Amino acid sequence: MMITFVADASCARAGATSSSSSSSSSFSALHLSLCLRRGGGGRGKKSATMKLSRRCIRGNALSSTANNNKNNNGGGQSEIRVINKNNYDMDHPMYSSRRLYDTPDCRNLLVVGPGVLGSLVCQKWLEMFPAAIVVGQTNSTKNHESLEKLGITARTEDTFEHFDPKTYPYVVFSAPPSGSDDYPGEIKKALEKWNGKNEYSGFCFTSSSAVFPDNIDCDDDTATLKLGANPRADRLLNAENVVLEHENRRKEKENSDDAVKKEKEEGKNENYQNRAAVLRLAGLYHSLRGAHTYFMKAGTIESRPDALVNCIHYEDAADLVVKVLLREDAQRNVFLGCDGHPITREDVATCALESGCFDNDDDDSEDGQKHSKPEFTKSEGPVGRRMTCEGTRKALGWAPKFTSFRDFFDKETNKGKDSFAEEASPFGWNHSSKTS
Repeated sequence: MMITFVADASCARAGATSSSSSSSSSFSALHLSLCLRRGGGGRGKKSATMKLSRRCIRGNALSSTANNNKNNNGGGQSEIRVINKNNYDMDHPMYSSRRLYDTPDCRNLLVVGPGVLGSLVCQKWLEMFPAAIVVGQTNSTKNHESLEKLGITARTEDTFEHFDPKTYPYVVFSAPPSGSDDYPGEIKKALEKWNGKNEYSGFCFTSSSAVFPDNIDCDDDTATLKLGANPRADRLLNAENVVLEHENRRKEKENSDDAVKKEKEEGKNENYQNRAAVLRLAGLYHSLRGAHTYFMKAGTIESRPDALVNCIHYEDAADLVVKVLLREDAQRNVFLGCDGHPITREDVATCALESGCFDNDDDDSEDGQKHSKPEFTKSEGPVGRRMTCEGTRKALGWAPKFTSFRDFFDKETNKGKDSFAEEASPFGWNHSSKTS
């Protein structure tokens, strides 16, 4: 009897781990085929195939071979063999684990800046690809414990370990500009950790709709402000250019490669373009974070009450990031995220207050401030943008779960309740218990 194990690492999570007693590595989601063949006497040959999945199989365990029952009295020979289907080095599993990171089906993800948005992206990714390695890169270790509880491997830039992937097929840069003195430089470092080798890869930089002019109706294709017009917009536009120029250089380099030219002539790698993308997001919010929390505590605001606010819920933004990473049609690489229903500043505060999620008691908030409708002191000034994103919706097949800010805080529908479970909330924020 011969038993053959066939190692196949498709969709593998090559989570190599070291132990104090052994340097063996851990291969996650490794698929094995057990082929059982019997022969002997006058009986016909029979074969059976059984597929097994193991979330964590030690690489050294695959390199054993045994020969038993070598007598010739009709029983035949029993042999256990390992066939190295994907050319992995069974004698050096640590090196093999690195190779697993480069398979076309690898779904490992790096998120630089795993705050509220980034951590939600990580959670959604792990729901879709439970065998993936998901790493969150932060500036400090402050939130590492919270990230680890969510199943995210937390690292700072200088604490990546030997067994961590050196590059990732999917990378998200969602860190804010305020966290770095050299924002474009940080994005360049993130791009260096992105391998982007084929159509099964993606890079997403989360920018802001602040790059658009005020007092206009705008969509995905509206021209941005020119450099020099606004310091905040300049910082974002310079960061976007790093991503877009990187993509252009990569395409130019590959277009000059004879092998790539031949593949394109043969119709291969048709979607291998524009894999690095920019996603401009409107005002992000969830139940306890966003413009409404500021307005309800501000007292007075130096703005006109009918100035417009464009919104998108954090969960919808996270869904959109994932859509950008996994898109099949890569012709477009600049996207816009908003719910398409602008709301006035006055109505933002009114909707939140009337939802029943907040009251006017001093004990309602940690800082003891009351929630109340603010007084707007101006009647003139910028009205703001009126944004839609039909191009993004069509290109990605995306639509927001929370169709508007009003819809989210409506007493009869969502009741101001985020859908993620409280115990799994990013960094442990609590939902209001006052929702009616």
